[in-house]
Amino acid sequence: MKKFLATAILATLFLTGCGTDAANNVQEKKVDEVKQETAQTVNAVQNQASSTTTHEVLDAKKSIFNETREVPILGLLPGISVEQIISVLGEPVSRDKEELFFKNGLKVELNDSRSTVEKIKIRSEGIVTPEGLAVGMSEDEIQARYGAADKMDRDHDDGEVEYKYYSRDGRKSFKVTARGGVVAEMESELRD
Repeated sequence: MKKFLATAILATLFLTGCGTDAANNVQEKKVDEVKQETAQTVNAVQNQASSTTTHEVLDAKKSIFNETREVPILGLLPGISVEQIISVLGEPVSRDKEELFFKNGLKVELNDSRSTVEKIKIRSEGIVTPEGLAVGMSEDEIQARYGAADKMDRDHDDGEVEYKYYSRDGRKSFKVTARGGVVAEMESELRD
């Protein structure tokens, strides 16, 4: 009887051990299946993204611009108060009578009473408009992202070209200046 119990205990231990290996194998197979499904999903998303043309993305973005034809810079538009711009951007790194200069390269011009933002200007890379335009990009991207300008001025002497877009209500404008075929600065301003 002792031999039988010892054999039964050994058999149980052996079977339990095999069961654990079988369970581990099942878990490993599940993990492999999840990895494969994840890889397939990632590949499908990448393929879908690569099949979406730049023009389709730009067309979707243009529709946002075309609603008001206003171009916020970091979500800010001219006409807001100085307090509002400081609450978003923080304290300026320097200021003079009618201008504020921020760490991210933004220059903000104020009205005569110094209470309202008249112009927001970008001259450095790193800040992108909602339509995806940034300083340093090719001049071709201006009209690709915003369409034909309402007004275009070309200075043949220095190769500078200004593209101006006016808001639907006529109160604001967005100007992009290109030099040598490259976006050099962008500004959003109140019109007189």
